[in-house]
Amino acid sequence: MFAQLPAEKAKQARYTRAQQRAMATAPPPSENGEAAGDAAGEDDASAGVADLDPFSSQDPVEVLSKVPGNLEEQLDSKKWSDRKEALEALHAVIGKPRLLPGDYGNVLRMLKKCFGDSNVLVIVHAAICVEDIAKGLREEFAPYYALVRKLFFFFCAETNAKF
Repeated sequence: MFAQLPAEKAKQARYTRAQQRAMATAPPPSENGEAAGDAAGEDDASAGVADLDPFSSQDPVEVLSKVPGNLEEQLDSKKWSDRKEALEALHAVIGKPRLLPGDYGNVLRMLKKCFGDSNVLVIVHAAICVEDIAKGLREEFAPYYALVRKLFFFFCAETNAKF
């Protein structure tokens, strides 16, 4: 049965509309059958760019000393707007691409209290601050994961129950 098939590779004769549009906008193939942008030198250069991690090229920023000293007082305020402004100020401080590892436990404990707030904006800003710390620390965030893990699972379960 397979002996009757030709030895050359099968070539596609019909194309979908998306393939036809892509072929119309693609550069014409070169003499060796590759597209004009598929030269071997360009593949090597693009592979080097893809391996570069922007996080590793950034210098870590020390932010713990820049955290406002009265943050806990502001987060305990009775006015929700004061709590939200305190979290926005904290976000401005810790919203850096790479953070210097340190003791973020106290900051995360203060943020953990905000998750019990009655105002949704305060909760959202607290979650954004936790996300900033997690993204800035990456692997160094592992010891603090236990502090916030239950909170996020609780809110995910609560949100799904409402819908």
